[in-house]
Amino acid sequence: MLVFFLILTSENHTQIFQSLKSNTTDGNFFSKSNVLPFVVLTGTIFSYFSIVLLNFGDFSRYVKTDKDLKLGNLSLFLNMILFSFLATSIVVGVDVVLNQKLIVVDQILTKPMDIIGKLDNTGLTVFVLIFIIFSSLSTNLISNYVPTQNSIINFIPNNLDLKTSGVLILIIGFIAGGLWPSILSQIGVINIIDSLAAFFGPTFAIIIADYYLVKKGKVNHKDLFIFEGWK
Repeated sequence: MLVFFLILTSENHTQIFQSLKSNTTDGNFFSKSNVLPFVVLTGTIFSYFSIVLLNFGDFSRYVKTDKDLKLGNLSLFLNMILFSFLATSIVVGVDVVLNQKLIVVDQILTKPMDIIGKLDNTGLTVFVLIFIIFSSLSTNLISNYVPTQNSIINFIPNNLDLKTSGVLILIIGFIAGGLWPSILSQIGVINIIDSLAAFFGPTFAIIIADYYLVKKGKVNHKDLFIFEGWK
């Protein structure tokens, strides 16, 4: 994204930053027209990442010290800020370039595949596609593979390990991928996934509120496995 950003701004930096400035300083920053889209976007991002956050323990268990954990969380926060800036600048930059070339689009392009399709630059297309592949692999590894693998192992710990659970995920993935075009995509699976995301967002919020406000950061691990009615 950084290289893509530099390529776009190398020749159009004045127009791009002027467009960013005009879109961020128009009127009162805390006006209703500015605050409401920000709240909606924040909620969408929170909901999208909530499932990954619920699996935070799957990743944090490998951290050696509390300092490393805090440093990792800080790096994720800074990475999100940088990512948001680059994404916004690229979207605005592409819109500026398309207007200069008199290429008409129905709406502002936000998807990488749509953007490189309109720019018609072979070198940039090949470069971006390579990194899209790496991005897709890393995103699926973090969001789908690792949480699923830990969940499966925890479900049957005596019979599964990293290797066998990986093979099981591979088989299920092939089955789901093969059935997706003909069956799964036709019965509204996307709506089910969106509903799960909307459900896990508030669930994560309750867990965090309970940990910080009720438990004050202290958890009795034995209580996690004891149902209140059994006492």
